[in-house]
Amino acid sequence: MAVPMFGQAAIGLTWSTEVLGENRPHASWTCRDTALCDQITGYRSSRWNPAAGACEPLHTGLLPAATRGHTDGTVAVGTTHHYAFEALRADGSTAVSHAWACVRPERL
Repeated sequence: MAVPMFGQAAIGLTWSTEVLGENRPHASWTCRDTALCDQITGYRSSRWNPAAGACEPLHTGLLPAATRGHTDGTVAVGTTHHYAFEALRADGSTAVSHAWACVRPERL
C-alpha cells in the first residue's frame, strides 16, 4: 500500500500505534503546532482491503478535529492489517498523512 507521507514534522503531529486489550489495533496522535493544527478540520482512518485493491474508510465522514485516537475493532485475528491516517483541511486537502501496519494476534 503506497501512502504519500508528508507534513508530520511541519505540523508537529506525532503518532503512537499499539494493539489494545481484545487485540484491537489503535493509533493515537498529538498536535503541537497550534497555528498549523488549527487548519485541521478532521481525520480519516482507512484500512487496506486487498480484495478491493484499495484503502477503505473505517468510519462515515471525518473524525472530529478534537479526536486524538482511533481503534479498529473489526479486524480478523492472525492477519496483518495496513492503515492510512490523514489529517484534512477545510478544503479537503491533506495536511498530514501517516501509514502503519500491525498484526492482530490470536489470543493465547
